[in-house]
Amino acid sequence: MLEKLFAKRHIQNLELGSVCAKLVEKLGWSEDQATRVEGDYKRFLYALAHRREGEVLSPPSQEVDEFWHQHILDTRRYREDCDTVFGHYVDHTPGLSPEKQREADARRRQVYAQYDIDDISFDSGGSGEARHDGGIWGGCGSGDAPHSHSHGAHGHGHQDAGSTHGGDSGAHGGGHGGDSGHGGDSDSGSGDGGAGDGGGGDGGGGSGCGGGCGGG
Repeated sequence: MLEKLFAKRHIQNLELGSVCAKLVEKLGWSEDQATRVEGDYKRFLYALAHRREGEVLSPPSQEVDEFWHQHILDTRRYREDCDTVFGHYVDHTPGLSPEKQREADARRRQVYAQYDIDDISFDSGGSGEARHDGGIWGGCGSGDAPHSHSHGAHGHGHQDAGSTHGGDSGAHGGGHGGDSGHGGDSDSGSGDGGAGDGGGGDGGGGSGCGGGCGGG
């Protein structure tokens, strides 16, 4: 229990303003949207803190998945944030079968309901981060916004990385070039399409995983 409380505090204190700035500048999100999804993403991270070893959880929405991708592309920060919150790197790779995707979706819904995660606020009260254009980002990272979830929005999962990562080179430094579309959640009835992540270290394209995603 104490470990989960520490995880919640660490998640609350995560500085994600640079992630928000990328989503606004590269993908055209509004600042309100970026701020809202930051809260949703932090709730998802808190759900990951409650998973069992080797268990796969999928994000609750396409927006949260996109936020996750952008966080991962800042390889050093993502690795450090994972170490702070979970004590290890949390991987994110494509390849879940339809059956595994349904299991990841169902387990995510179960964890959210069990711990009332949709009702948790992660108001960090931060003062903002420097933006790429030299300004100060005050929206994302400075508070939590009202949120709404569509828990059957898309297919994506994760597992602990274990020994699959050996430093920066394993931390998605080259983006997710192999991702191509988005598999649907088992109860959604439709999938979300998406372009592949941009190459390089800070890819600005959309995200997606054809057929669902998992980790290993």
